[in-house]
Amino acid sequence: MCRTHGGSLAAFDASLPSSAARASQFGLAATGALHNLAPAALGRELDGYRGAGARWIRFDLNWSVVQARGPRGWNWVPFDRVVRGARARGLRVLAVVSYSPAWARRPGTGPVRDHS
Repeated sequence: MCRTHGGSLAAFDASLPSSAARASQFGLAATGALHNLAPAALGRELDGYRGAGARWIRFDLNWSVVQARGPRGWNWVPFDRVVRGARARGLRVLAVVSYSPAWARRPGTGPVRDHS
């Protein structure tokens, strides 16, 4: 079950007791550049989220990075690293696909800035 609170989406398991459900709702919207962090820096960032009591993280999955070479090429490596690190810390992941690559946009349109 999901509900919207203050413009953000909070996901929770409705089968949990209410106090546990409330605790499991706490998550953080992480930086959109987690995939750019060096391994040690990523670990520190994720440790900080978990240390703050987060049970899940939301981050931007940059489509323009995943398919930078075109519609037939896929590079999940930077995001796999983020997901593995989060899961190793008991964090659930909500990845939001964002930032379409140039080949997928209409001619003459583009991002406001580069998020890779």
